[in-house]
Amino acid sequence: MGFVNQYLVGIDCGGTFTDLVAVEAGSGCSFITKVPSTPDDPSQAVIAALDELFAGGVDPGEVRLLAHGTTVATNTILEGKGVRAGLLITRGFRAIYEARG
Repeated sequence: MGFVNQYLVGIDCGGTFTDLVAVEAGSGCSFITKVPSTPDDPSQAVIAALDELFAGGVDPGEVRLLAHGTTVATNTILEGKGVRAGLLITRGFRAIYEARG
C-alpha cells in the first residue's frame, strides 16, 4: 500500500482563527484553510475546518494522521492573562509529573 490519497492533517486553534493544513503524502500537494475560531467551543471551529477539507474533495477515510495544537494557551501565558496556578505532588507520586509525556 503506497501513500496515494493519504493525507496528513494539522490543525491549530488560535484565539481569532483556526488553521488547517493537509498534505497528500504521495504528491506533497497541500490544502490550507482558515476559519473563525469559536472560543466558547473550539471543537466547532475544528469541525468547520474539517468540513472545508472534505468539501474540497478529501474523503475522511483518506486522513491518516490528524495532529492538533493550540496557540490559545501559549498566548494566554505570553500576554499574562491566565490565572495563578500551582502543582501539588505528594510523596510517592513524584514520577507522575515526569511521566506527563
